[in-house]
Amino acid sequence: MLSIPLGLVNLHFGDEDLDLSVHCFLAILFFVAVDWIVIHEPQIVMRQKNQRGDIQSKPFLERLAWGIRLLMSLRGVGWDHQPRGLRPPCSPKTPKLEFIASSILYALGDFLLMDAGSVLLRIIDKPYYGRPLASQSLITFGFGLLLVGQLQIQLKIMSVFLVSVGYSKPQDFAPAFGYWSKAHNLRKFWSEAWHQFFRRCLSAPGVGLVHALSIPRGTNASAYTQLYSTFIVSGFLHVCTDYTVNYKWSHGPMIFFVSQAVGITVEDTVAYLTGRVISNSRWQGSVQALGRMIGYAWVFLWMVYTLPFWLQEGRLIRAWGVSAEASILEKVLTRVGF
Repeated sequence: MLSIPLGLVNLHFGDEDLDLSVHCFLAILFFVAVDWIVIHEPQIVMRQKNQRGDIQSKPFLERLAWGIRLLMSLRGVGWDHQPRGLRPPCSPKTPKLEFIASSILYALGDFLLMDAGSVLLRIIDKPYYGRPLASQSLITFGFGLLLVGQLQIQLKIMSVFLVSVGYSKPQDFAPAFGYWSKAHNLRKFWSEAWHQFFRRCLSAPGVGLVHALSIPRGTNASAYTQLYSTFIVSGFLHVCTDYTVNYKWSHGPMIFFVSQAVGITVEDTVAYLTGRVISNSRWQGSVQALGRMIGYAWVFLWMVYTLPFWLQEGRLIRAWGVSAEASILEKVLTRVGF
């Protein structure tokens, strides 16, 4: 598994969007292999919910099917390592046809999200620094729409296919993103609101590093070692995938993702310093509500400040975006004279 993504690093299809998706998967496959081969033994530390017995003692074909199910569920939906921040999956009582029909409708809505983000980014043009705050805010919002729609539609397409062929059940799929209402600080944004597709494989190197350095669990040293290593690995992943559309190595993605760990450290420090004051205040409820509103603004403004590091080349947006020729909203806006 370690050799497959390395051997296919120069595989190209000509289409930037397809190249980006394939190389992202290959990079993820590499880190999954590191987690499952170097750091952990999956058959020992991972279990499906309601699994009977240890998988190591099962016949080869049963273990093979178990491994494929594990690989197809990167977030661990229905497994013991499922992230706590995920929204609940579909009910087991959901009929297959109802799930497929609703997923297709949601996928159409996700395409409109991508379309809206693409139109907005074309109107603003290239997301370089030096633009007014309002323009950079619109760029951030537009790219957010584009990326959310992109990831949601990919999950919907995969879920419809796997449920249609009978490989998976509707309850095997949870929504791609968590509750946006929880994104009132960077830590919760990344750990609960944002997608958790790569959480385990990106955090596994940090867990291995803490173990190798014999850092006591539950300490700040352990927590922040894992925090920074996770975002460094994430930055490296996106540096590799961005190379497929930029055709050169860029440090922008690394700066963006490491800056998220820096931002979390800042807000942890502020929360520690202000926590005692707030807890002793008779206006505790009002102060917390105000703090939450400030938190939403803080998260958005931090993204406005840091995102241009990642997007400064501009080709990433073109690879992910909906072209003007395929855009529904662009045709509507043109027809109404916009």
